Amino acid sequence: MSINKVLTGYEMVEIDKIAIKRGIKALDLMEKAGQKVANITKKELEDFGKKNVLAICGKGNNGGDGFVASSILHSKGFNVITYYIGEPEELREPSKTSFKKVKLSGLTLKKIEKDLISFKKDLKNCDFVIDAIFGTGLKRPIKGIFLNIINLINESNKYVLAIDIPSGISGDTGEVFNVAIKANTTVTLQTYKFGLLNYPGASYAGDIKCVDIGIPQDLVDKYCKIFFIDDEWVLKRLPKRKAYAHKGDAGKLFVIAGSLGFTGAAYMCSMSALIGGAGVVTIAIPEGLNTVMETKLTEVMTLPLPQTKDGTLAISALPKILDEVKKFDCLAIGPGISLNEETSDLVISLVKNLKIPLVIDADALTILSENIEILRDSKAPIVITPHPGELSRLLNISEVNLKDRLELNKEISKKIKKISVLKGARTLISNPKGETYINLTGSPAMATAGSGDVLVGVIASLIAQGIDLFNAAIIGTYIHGLAGDMASEEIGQRSVIATDIMSKIPDAFLRIEGVSH
Repeated sequence: MSINKVLTGYEMVEIDKIAIKRGIKALDLMEKAGQKVANITKKELEDFGKKNVLAICGKGNNGGDGFVASSILHSKGFNVITYYIGEPEELREPSKTSFKKVKLSGLTLKKIEKDLISFKKDLKNCDFVIDAIFGTGLKRPIKGIFLNIINLINESNKYVLAIDIPSGISGDTGEVFNVAIKANTTVTLQTYKFGLLNYPGASYAGDIKCVDIGIPQDLVDKYCKIFFIDDEWVLKRLPKRKAYAHKGDAGKLFVIAGSLGFTGAAYMCSMSALIGGAGVVTIAIPEGLNTVMETKLTEVMTLPLPQTKDGTLAISALPKILDEVKKFDCLAIGPGISLNEETSDLVISLVKNLKIPLVIDADALTILSENIEILRDSKAPIVITPHPGELSRLLNISEVNLKDRLELNKEISKKIKKISVLKGARTLISNPKGETYINLTGSPAMATAGSGDVLVGVIASLIAQGIDLFNAAIIGTYIHGLAGDMASEEIGQRSVIATDIMSKIPDAFLRIEGVSH
């Protein structure tokens, strides 16, 4: 495995339609889906040493997949009770045909009744539940008997396998429509769905298994604009040092960070860049902080510059920075620099004048949110790393909700024609072409002050080492999350701080490179 493709629920529906127009039979797709679900269910039941299955099938194609899986499991000797919702006459093809086959197979087939008495009894006695109520196209809150069924299943604490996506979750956004099945396993069809990977949907999916049901790969490739990666993908793109390399060959990074009271941001950003592999890191800081930073930093060089009365970088530092930065491969700017008016003028002047790659974060993003055309018109290759609050300021909206984060991150990337890394659970990395990578490393342990400063340092370090900006943003985010996971495993989620994440960056690289510690 190297790169995994992800579709929204809407895109999957469109691909299904085109595949059928090409001559692929909808019933064949349904039967392949049902077979794959049955195979996985069979293995899990055998692993548990259990035999009793309850399947609950809705009116759409998801229900049809459930009918097929039920029939196959019945033929394999499992005790299967299959419930259906509504009248058989209401079923559309190919679900109607699948229902007829189930009826002929001899398994126990029951209609859901309003009182749910029979369903409650069978649910209590079963070992395993197959959720085939709603698929990825759901766009409304759950009501009535559907709401009752889902609540009963969740309260039963039975092992649940969901087909394609747990019922109640939007395949497009991961939004939970007031209630959703809490699955142990989700067997998703043909490709991963964004709603399974984005929160809150991701916390309902359990272990996700993706199965091929025979949709032509060229259709998936044509529609797919969302991806996620693994260690192998990262390894192939990590720069390898020559045996005779010197520090300049490993990349030179210039960092502008810190102000009075915010030396930690400057420290974590610059040190993370060194640990991330950059050969040389120099940090520009207000001159009054030089003694502090010289004490905190040993391997990072400091460049003390004129400061304002507030202890922030002054506009008079501009000529010196413009002269110094010519020696470097990349510039990271923003962590802890403040919103001081002079410092803001400095940031704006730098973004307007520089042409080397920039990684822009934190206060620098807030400064530029007042004039995002400066970002758009900059000749420099740029990666921005906003958190949801910073993105809302850049787009001049009230907030960034979980369900909207994909579209909004794509929007800002397209608007400013730059790469955007939207930080948060399942960080999103988008480019102006509309491609987005969703990062699956990381955990709630990383919700700690300074975590973003570490991320900026790692991404900027990779750019300085010669990786193109989009890949550097993807890899840097992956490494950062993996380091956070490792820190969490060692000391627990509650106690992780940003320097713990920084300290685990070497271990993250070692795992990816296959080196045993």
